[in-house]
Amino acid sequence: PRQNFLGKMAKSSDLMFKARALLATPSHEGLTIVIDQLFMHQETDEYQTARALYDFCVANLSNCLTLKLLKVYRFKERQLRTL
Repeated sequence: PRQNFLGKMAKSSDLMFKARALLATPSHEGLTIVIDQLFMHQETDEYQTARALYDFCVANLSNCLTLKLLKVYRFKERQLRTL
């Protein structure tokens, strides 16, 4: 039980680090990659990693995630208009 708890803490700490890196950067590239990976087959490591990070952001950093998603949406919308 203690080992499982420590493993979860380490995983949570790793997710927090990744989430901050993803949401604090002005670049949209990282979040676009995570979104793309959420549309992969659920058995893939990429999907499972992206899903864990996305779920962590929803649960703990929902305001930051929402703002970042809106920025990605606006950026992509402008990109599509120029095509």
